[in-house]
Amino acid sequence: MPKNREKREKREATASAVSAASAASISQKKGKRIENLARQRARQLIREQCYTFIAEKKWAEVKRHPHLDLEDYRRLAASILRLKFFTAEAATVVDRLWPMPSLAERMYQLMAENASWEAIQWYLEQGAPMEVSKEVVYPWQAGNEIVLFHIMVHYPSRLLEILPVLLRMGMDPNVQRPCGKREERAGGETALMWYVLFVIRNVWTLEMGVIELLLEAGCDPLLEDKQGRTVFDYVEYLYCENAIQWKEDERGLRSKEEKATLLRALRAWA
Repeated sequence: MPKNREKREKREATASAVSAASAASISQKKGKRIENLARQRARQLIREQCYTFIAEKKWAEVKRHPHLDLEDYRRLAASILRLKFFTAEAATVVDRLWPMPSLAERMYQLMAENASWEAIQWYLEQGAPMEVSKEVVYPWQAGNEIVLFHIMVHYPSRLLEILPVLLRMGMDPNVQRPCGKREERAGGETALMWYVLFVIRNVWTLEMGVIELLLEAGCDPLLEDKQGRTVFDYVEYLYCENAIQWKEDERGLRSKEEKATLLRALRAWA
């Protein structure tokens, strides 16, 4: 009997110790969870406050904070880069939140974050290049990012406003899109090809003023891409493909008129 009593007491003592340890562990985890929630809430409030300062252009109030991490700074800087009222003060805040060692890297990030044209223009005026190698930021990637093609994809409705500015800054009208490692079938497109391929095809807004502007600037309609195609081949493909989709509806009939107008303009400069 005494031995059984001793064993029972030992089991009860062990169970009590385990229970106490478990309670302490649960209490500790609960404390950490509450602490993390409080930290996340504080972080969220600081971010919201910073976004409010950005919207109100209170640049002096947008500062680095110990509760924020690198991803928070990147997002805050990106939100500033997308503003249409981009100024030197805004650029100073961006450099403070998300510093870059060179203007080339900054320009690459501007395109990666879909920055506003106003921000891109500001950095171009400071000497940022119009063509940036991906290896500047990601050494394992090949190819270049070119401001012209980025603008044509993201700001198709503002090309008549933006293209003259790029040309005044020294943009080569015959620059061709490079071919990266993962783009074996692409590459070599000119601004004319890119306009036909993306703007007309996806937005369906044919601005003859853009075509005429590029041609007058010296864009050669006879240049070939990596597959030996000229802009005339792109036009034939675009309108033939869409004519099949539209058949004889009103849009298909309109496409024939647009195609004829576009080809006449191109042939005049060929």
